[in-house]
Amino acid sequence: MSAFIPALRARLPWLGVALAMLAVLVGCTTESGGYNTTSPPKMRFVNAAMDLGAVDISIGTIPTLTAVGFETAVPYRNAPLGEQPVTLVSSGTTTTVISTPVNFDNGQRYTHIVYGRPVAPHALVVADNVDLPGGGRYKLRFLNTATESGSLDIYVTTPGVALDAVGPTIANVALGGASDYLELDVAPIEIRIAPSGTKTVLYDSGQIALSERNAYSLVAYSRGDPAAVNAALLTNDTLGSGSLQNSVVGKVRLINAVPGIAAINLSVDGSAIVSNVAYGAATAYGVTASGAHAVTIQPTATPSVNIVTGSATFPAGGDASVIVFGSAPTQVAITLADANFLPMTAGNARVRVVNAGTGMGSVNTYINGALTVGALVGGAASLYFELPAASYDLTFIDAASSGTVLDIPALALAAGHTYTVVLIGTPTAPAYVLTQDR
Repeated sequence: MSAFIPALRARLPWLGVALAMLAVLVGCTTESGGYNTTSPPKMRFVNAAMDLGAVDISIGTIPTLTAVGFETAVPYRNAPLGEQPVTLVSSGTTTTVISTPVNFDNGQRYTHIVYGRPVAPHALVVADNVDLPGGGRYKLRFLNTATESGSLDIYVTTPGVALDAVGPTIANVALGGASDYLELDVAPIEIRIAPSGTKTVLYDSGQIALSERNAYSLVAYSRGDPAAVNAALLTNDTLGSGSLQNSVVGKVRLINAVPGIAAINLSVDGSAIVSNVAYGAATAYGVTASGAHAVTIQPTATPSVNIVTGSATFPAGGDASVIVFGSAPTQVAITLADANFLPMTAGNARVRVVNAGTGMGSVNTYINGALTVGALVGGAASLYFELPAASYDLTFIDAASSGTVLDIPALALAAGHTYTVVLIGTPTAPAYVLTQDR
């Protein structure tokens, strides 16, 4: 007898054991507590809620991310199979912001976007798996999370094409909605977003190029102005890549808080933006290029003399205030990002205060005798807060001496508006500016 036959017979019991083990393994899945033989599901996260603050995120019972702030996109993280709650809490607390059940399938990828206001947060969850196009083509879909902007139309055109000459590429995407994927040829493009049925541009990407054989999600979100939006561009790759695709336009206004100068001008990158802004006055918001710019301020009476030179960054798809204050030769300008949302509670006004006093120290802000904002240093702005519509006694108190800096006995605030109260002037001649920002 061949020596091979006994050897084979001797191995047969071990072969039987191996086959039995293989049968067990094949029958096991992560749903039954065993092994996952395919790619696990994944989820990425985007915080598109401007005034919500940073959030910590858990999938099921598993802590997944901490301190995910506004305008942060986090690549894919593995998730357990089956229906799991995706829970967001205010960072460092146990206060739940929103919890959304998601049914995680094997091999599937998802995007989770939180948006809305603190009293009404929302989550948009979409599946990302899609067949990629061939050479020379890419796919694009649109996700609308632009709080207070309503339904939107998206125009994808050759750069510079007038919108009056074309119809929307993707039409009428509701807030919290997602379009289907659109397959397009690779070429330089310009993306513009407008309220549905209009040609009023809320967002302009400028000229950009998207890569072939890829799929993208363009996410519109708000920086506080319902008449402007910004965007993030997410790549539907295996990593979950993403970055801001900033609008090339923003809005800026100028507030003159310089004592002793009757009027000032603002120039950006050498071009005059606004002129003859009187002391104690604020301009309306005007459209300008977003991003970093060289900024100069001149007295209107002597426009060849710069009293402030420096750089400022105007938020893409949002509003900014440039406030100039101080005494010669040390005048300064600060740039504030403005969040001009509606009040969260009907019947309320939304307010912030700014210390732009010249020669003043920190101030406490009292409203009807109650401390509302403490120790606001020069050049700083408070958080926004809400008050029922009424007239208020607003008092600025020196934080060091407890002396009264300025008392405003009847500050009228109307429902449904957002305001900024700016302390200006000097210790001997204090004043204020009240602007209705929305």
